[in-house]
Amino acid sequence: MTYVISVTPTSAGWTVHGDGMAEEMVFTSGGRAEQAARRLATDLVQSGQIVELRIYLRDGSMAVRTMLSV
Repeated sequence: MTYVISVTPTSAGWTVHGDGMAEEMVFTSGGRAEQAARRLATDLVQSGQIVELRIYLRDGSMAVRTMLSV
């Protein structure tokens, strides 16, 4: 199974959400949201999962789409 983790803009800041997350994480800074998403992705990869990381810009366009695995 591939886990998808996304960083998306909102009117109040940025959210990190992904497969299997009970609640999304909210940040005022896009950089902090991206750091949290990358940490979460790294933890999943270290446990043997495949992760697709998607990071979106304020205008809604995709800035990064990468697959991570062991």
